Amino acid sequence: MLIPAQPRPAERPWRAMSRVSFSESKREESRREESKGAKLTSNASLTRRLNRQNSYASLVVEASSEANEVLQEFAACVKPEWDRWRAMRYGCFIDFLKLVHAEHWLPLDDFTRCIISAGGAEQMRFLLALAQFDKDGDGTISADEMVQYEKAADTIISDSVTLCSNLALVGTLLLGLTHLVVIGRPEPLVVSAASAEAFGPALSLWLLDLAYTFSAVCECCAFFVLCCAIITRNCLTNILPTRELKIDMLRTTNALGMQGVGTVITLWSFLLANAFSVLIASPTTGPIGLVLFTALLGAVAAFVAPIRFLSAILLHEEVTRSLRNHGGSFVSGKKASALSSMAV
Repeated sequence: MLIPAQPRPAERPWRAMSRVSFSESKREESRREESKGAKLTSNASLTRRLNRQNSYASLVVEASSEANEVLQEFAACVKPEWDRWRAMRYGCFIDFLKLVHAEHWLPLDDFTRCIISAGGAEQMRFLLALAQFDKDGDGTISADEMVQYEKAADTIISDSVTLCSNLALVGTLLLGLTHLVVIGRPEPLVVSAASAEAFGPALSLWLLDLAYTFSAVCECCAFFVLCCAIITRNCLTNILPTRELKIDMLRTTNALGMQGVGTVITLWSFLLANAFSVLIASPTTGPIGLVLFTALLGAVAAFVAPIRFLSAILLHEEVTRSLRNHGGSFVSGKKASALSSMAV
């Protein structure tokens, strides 16, 4: 008895597709192997490699172009004359003005407003370095400019990492000094019996509130500096893979400027907290400590703060000199001819 032949079952679709895709992949791999030598020397391959390089260079050109705009505005400001009282006010309060964005609602001079808008003198110096990456101002990065850029960028990144490490250490120390006072350990911050009797209940409570407030502000700012320094350093060393991205991150976030503002406010709060704490501790020795801390604050305001104002003036001179000497290297066209006539 003959058994009728059974029809061959239809091939499952997924199996047929896998065989087709496998054969196509083998053919594609064979074609790649045959033309590998030609592709390595073809114009298409060279263009793709140059395009990858140009994509990095475009970040450099963009940073340089945007830095030029800020520097032109800063150079157009009238350079302020040296005045110690103004220098003291600038050095003591510029960080607080940046913190509250005073350029939008306070009647400031153009010089101070431009510095605050840029993120501080530190950021302005950073922008000056970025502007010099495209020295001929043609909107492209040549091979020589790329070499100079790589050296300058590596120096900026290395200095930024070092600054973050130093500020993280300062933040840690001040955080440890104020934390126990803020949380009331091992004993809460209180007014001594002698101080309460000498100053009265109302003044004693006022001094206690000031001492605790400045201690809490010091701890908060120190914690902010510590976090910002750690995160910034981690981005520069472990997250961002290329120097172009690292420079772009520093330019757009102004992370170093924020750390500087937080550090200065931390130091001011630490000194003020100690000045009021000595009064609530003892009415006899407290005034001695208050006089010494007041003298210290006065010395900082008179001798340290003016250094910051002088640095800003010298930075303005350097920005103006760079734009004037390079002519059309940082900018082009009418702006370059206008800047070339600037006097230092």
